[in-house]
Amino acid sequence: MDIGERRITLLPSLWRFRLNHAERGLVEATLSQSTPEIIAAAGERMEAIPWRWHAADAGVDKTVWVESVQPHRILAWKDGAGGRGELLKTARVPYWQLHDNADVVYRDSLSIP
Repeated sequence: MDIGERRITLLPSLWRFRLNHAERGLVEATLSQSTPEIIAAAGERMEAIPWRWHAADAGVDKTVWVESVQPHRILAWKDGAGGRGELLKTARVPYWQLHDNADVVYRDSLSIP
């Protein structure tokens, strides 16, 4: 059930414009928020708020589930073209300080090649 909906102006994916050989431009879309639901992500069940943006004329239809509590991580997403993704792992580390070769252990802990 949608609990909030508004009209927005959206810039679709630049890749979509390139694929369709179309001029870049803004499109009118609908952004809606639904009631929280429980989803599985990163090996646990969490409450998430689904947000959906839809612009039929531009072929945009995407839903993103955002964690209800802070830090409001994106837990999962899906789009109208069949694409989808979900949070697999997370780490709270001082990202901007981790740039030396010795810090590769953090990449390994997240299974990043």
